[in-house]
Amino acid sequence: MYKCLTAFVFLLCISISALSAQGAPNEITSYMAVSDDFNPDLDFVQVLKVDARFAPNGTWTLTVRLEHNDEVLPDGSEHYADRWEVVDPRTEEILAVRVLLHSHINEMPFSRSLSGIVIPEGLDRVIVRAACTHHGFEGRQVVVPLIRR
Repeated sequence: MYKCLTAFVFLLCISISALSAQGAPNEITSYMAVSDDFNPDLDFVQVLKVDARFAPNGTWTLTVRLEHNDEVLPDGSEHYADRWEVVDPRTEEILAVRVLLHSHINEMPFSRSLSGIVIPEGLDRVIVRAACTHHGFEGRQVVVPLIRR
């Protein structure tokens, strides 16, 4: 746990300082899992990384990197990552949903963004989780600390 937290703080500092040096807007990258209690099997969607950017209009853009064993099943149906969600960790309220309409069999891992996300004032972190057409949110989830400037 402490090694993970130390690595997260180190990566966070690198991300913030590198972006500040480039003059980028308020942007943060998080790799920190919510907990170690998740199913790492790629039959469950794994959130690998989240980039969060605060816009001048007060909304957020999140870019989420996912990995999953997208596949066509023997019955012809598709088993694929079909959404990711932004969740308030205090209330478990879903703040935003990015729907994925098709499989990404030959693109793993892949990233998709969602802009215009409204996150309530005072909320200093969110959880990003993902699911697929056949399973729930048992895969890796990432906590994203938020910095507004």
